[in-house]
Amino acid sequence: MGDAELREIFGSFLSPSGGSRQSGEGASHTARPDKLELGDGIPGDKVLQLRVDLQYAQPPIWRRLLLPSSASLADLHIALQLVFGWEGSHLHAFEMPEEPSKRLGRTQFSDPAMGLERAHDEYEYSVGQLLCQPKDRFFYEYDFGDCWRHEIVLEKILDSSEGQAVQCTAGRMRAPVDDIGGLPGWYHALDVMNNPSHPDYEHVCHMLALEPGETLDPNEFDAKEVDVTLRRRLSA
Repeated sequence: MGDAELREIFGSFLSPSGGSRQSGEGASHTARPDKLELGDGIPGDKVLQLRVDLQYAQPPIWRRLLLPSSASLADLHIALQLVFGWEGSHLHAFEMPEEPSKRLGRTQFSDPAMGLERAHDEYEYSVGQLLCQPKDRFFYEYDFGDCWRHEIVLEKILDSSEGQAVQCTAGRMRAPVDDIGGLPGWYHALDVMNNPSHPDYEHVCHMLALEPGETLDPNEFDAKEVDVTLRRRLSA
């Protein structure tokens, strides 16, 4: 994906209107559920420290983010795409844990343009409404085929400071690539890339954008480099 395309997608990050909606046929034809009464949540002048883990990955693949509590779920979606290196070419949804005591079942949030039935509008809810105290959590799933499910946990509530609106401050491990076949496909690709005699070798090299004989390091992750990418992409 080129820079011009990324600027178009990410240029309105954290705009006063809560991000730029994507257009699509599903936006006007899918019935929306009643708006949730979640309250104001964490004051908008606070910053949330989040840890985001790609579930079931071993060793753990995770990122730590700082972002305003007033950021919408749509804003968080954009940040997650950037820090994990996803391509934004598949459906996604946020999901709250079930709370039997509050009679809350499986509650989802997504972009209305995606046409997901019973999903609330991710532009209308802030992260600070869903995560109200440390250890609160919810989930983000990207690509319902490969099922990249992320657990998002609130670690700390911090006072706001001047500077960048969203930051990646830490993390571990390279994230998988799109359309690789979920975690089983990712681990298979990491094995095959070191075995030129394997029948899947050429296909794996293509999926990983590698030249024959080239490999990648699954342990590689540079939070500072990712943060520079956030600055560049979100200020474009």
